[in-house]
Amino acid sequence: MNLGELETATTYGVPVKVLVMNNNGDGMVRQWQRLYFAERFCGSDKSLHKKDFIKAAEADGFEYAVRVSDASELPRVLREFVEFKGPAFLEVVIDPNACVYPMIGPRCRL
Repeated sequence: MNLGELETATTYGVPVKVLVMNNNGDGMVRQWQRLYFAERFCGSDKSLHKKDFIKAAEADGFEYAVRVSDASELPRVLREFVEFKGPAFLEVVIDPNACVYPMIGPRCRL
């Protein structure tokens, strides 16, 4: 939630793969607000379009830090990302209204 772990991965050379699906806000909260609360949006648009996750990853030492916004590039970039021999960071820009399923609605119990 605060990206501090990025530097830990590169400092120790842990070959972790970090994938950020960037919807410019809190997508699951927005989904709830759209589906269950008559589209009363409150606090779900964080306007993260100003945050450059790639620059942050590079500043923390990631040699592989890539952003994808064109879906046609995804197969190639995913292959490179997974095969990279060290810590790798990938940001995929997604639709702000993309939904997450399965999900549990309000007042549902498992």
